[in-house]
Amino acid sequence: MRRQLVGAVAGLALVLALPGEARPATGAPKTPSPTVTVSMTTPTGNQPNPTLEAGWNVTRPGIEGSLYVEGRTVSAPSELPDVPAAPIPAPFLTSVAATWTSNLLTLSSRSVNANIVLSWSDGMPTGATGSRQLLRVRWSDSKGQWGRWITLYDKPFSDSTTAFLTTGGPAPEIFDPLRYPGKLPAKKIRVQFSLTDTLPQGSLLEQTLNIDLDPASHGQL
Repeated sequence: MRRQLVGAVAGLALVLALPGEARPATGAPKTPSPTVTVSMTTPTGNQPNPTLEAGWNVTRPGIEGSLYVEGRTVSAPSELPDVPAAPIPAPFLTSVAATWTSNLLTLSSRSVNANIVLSWSDGMPTGATGSRQLLRVRWSDSKGQWGRWITLYDKPFSDSTTAFLTTGGPAPEIFDPLRYPGKLPAKKIRVQFSLTDTLPQGSLLEQTLNIDLDPASHGQL
């Protein structure tokens, strides 16, 4: 079952850089492309091997994009019938860190017309601890200086009652409207979203983050 949040709004580490595919937006040629990285920290002597896939699908650069994260954080069972599975020490955590930066914006109102949707299905090993989803937002000023991060969502993934069972989530939570905290009117500013996942060994995850800053003209260029 899928969960959905709708908003008007000491070891080795392996990092896989997965840049988003974004074209310069009209009127804002320096709009940064969205990014996502997947990293796994393992005790010394164990080979990092995250099997998550993650990336951005960009519909309208700086206006609309969608992040997908899917796959499994390996638990390394033996594939040979007579060879027992090798124990792998904790923490063996996998992290996903994604950012998306808007086009240049001009605002005359603090309430921003935007749709932000975070949805996921997960399967956590029984008794797993340390999982987390953190979704944040921040704004730049007209000089490009970024303000502080504001937390939109910060909760753990719920543990499964049975290992690798895809769990059902709570009812959708509605956030307050996305609001600009600075002085108005505001010109040549940007908004940036950051999503950070922390997943224990043996987790399954299917997750999307959809961002649309212009839902009134959805699907129109």
